[in-house]
Parts: sequence; structure tokens; C-alpha cells
Amino acid sequence: EHEAFLGQADEFHARVRSAGLPVVAAVHGFCLGAALNLAVSCDLVIASEDARFGLPEGRIGLVGASPLVPIIGAQWAKFLMLTGEMIDADRAQRIGIVLSVEPSGEHLERARELCRRLTRLPREASALNLAAVDAVLDAAGEDAGRREAVKRDAETLLASSRATAPDGRTFREIIDAEGVAGLKQARAAQF
Repeated sequence: EHEAFLGQADEFHARVRSAGLPVVAAVHGFCLGAALNLAVSCDLVIASEDARFGLPEGRIGLVGASPLVPIIGAQWAKFLMLTGEMIDADRAQRIGIVLSVEPSGEHLERARELCRRLTRLPREASALNLAAVDAVLDAAGEDAGRREAVKRDAETLLASSRATAPDGRTFREIIDAEGVAGLKQARAAQF
């Protein structure tokens, strides 16, 4: 069941990556978990200087880092997943998640301006150039890595029901008893 769910998510992100047109993301505020995985599926990411990126779900035994590995490398993916810490837009740019960081309120116009420029390019050439870059990634093993990651992430999700907070309770028990506020408190107690 977990593998099927993760496979569907991976298929969705594959459709974004293979859209045949450049996909531009404009990010502001929090870009966490699934939103981060969607952003890195896009071809170009423009961020507002107030954007924050992270994988807080790792601190409660969930998954999400594997799509980041080809982009930011294993060490940063492990750091974000294992610590649940957020990084700012400047750091996200330095490690390859973000193409450019714009002043607050200007990121959307910058993304739109970039899209307008991209629409003036020959469509077929754009599609072929995107496909060529993606072919290099796949030849380097990215596609095989994603397939293997779905299997491994399914195992992690299966085990996540047993993940415990520092007080020994499972995160599911905490959510049931105290709601999201209790979950956030337990997660914060880990670090």
C-alpha cells in the first residue's frame, strides 16, 4: 500500500519533470515536505527571500529526502531529513534547490518575466533541450535511483507507525491524545 502511494506520487512528479515545456516554480513562505518535492520537480525555481525549505517529517519517522539527492547531494538530503531543520532561500540557492532569490514581493514577477522569455523560444527546441538534460540525469542513474527510493521509502513508511518521541510514545499516540500542537511539541523536544 505504501509503495503504491509513493509510486503514484513519483509518477506525478515524473509528469511534471517531463511536461515538454519548462516548468517554473515561484516559492515564498514555507516550502516543506511534499511542497519541496514538487518544487524540485520543476525545471527552474525562483524564491522570495522569505522562503524557507525543509523536511520536518523526518523527525517523526516519515520520508521525503530521496528526490533531493540528485539535486543537493546525499549529505544535505540526510541533514534536512534527519534534523528536520529548515534552510533559508539563500542556502537553498547555494545548494542547488533554487535558481535565484528575489526580494520579498518580487519573486512572482521575476518568475512571470522568466516565463514570458521562455515562451518566445522555439517550442520544439525547448522540449528537446529539456529532454537532453533529463537524459543525462537518467544515464547517471537518477531514474533507477528514484525507483529504488520508492521501495526504500515504503519500508520507512511501514516502520513509521512505530516511531517514538523522546518520552517513548508513538507519534500517532501523541496526535490522537494532543493533536498537532502535541506533535509539534514532541518533535521540538528531539533537538
